Amino acid sequence: MLRASGERKAAGATARREDFAAAKARRIAERERGQQERDEALRELAACRGVRAELELSDGARAALLELYARALSGAGGPLRAPATARSEQVALVVSRTPGRSTCVRSPSGALELVDLTLELE
Repeated sequence: MLRASGERKAAGATARREDFAAAKARRIAERERGQQERDEALRELAACRGVRAELELSDGARAALLELYARALSGAGGPLRAPATARSEQVALVVSRTPGRSTCVRSPSGALELVDLTLELE
C-alpha cells in the first residue's frame, strides 16, 4: 500500500473467521453412519458362523468379509500353507487351503468363487 498511494495504514476490514462447526458436525455424523453400517455388516457375518460352502451376504457384509480376507492373506506373509486368521471386534475369519473344495460368496453385486479355499467364521 505504501508504494501505490503513500499511505502507511492498512485499508479494508479484517477477514472474518470461518465457522466450520456445521461441516464438522456433518463429518462426525457421516463417520458415525459408516461405523454403524460396518457394525451391522459384522453382525451379519457373525450370524453366519461355521464353515460354509456358500455364503449369501449383503453388499456391506461382503465388503467386510473381503476386508477380513485380505487381512488374513496379508498376515500369512506369502503363499497360504497354513490356515490364516483375521479378527475384528465381533467375528474372526479363518482362511484354509482345501484342494478340491471351493467357497462361493453371493451378494447383490455378484458372486465370488474362492477355488481351493475354505472360509470359516468364528
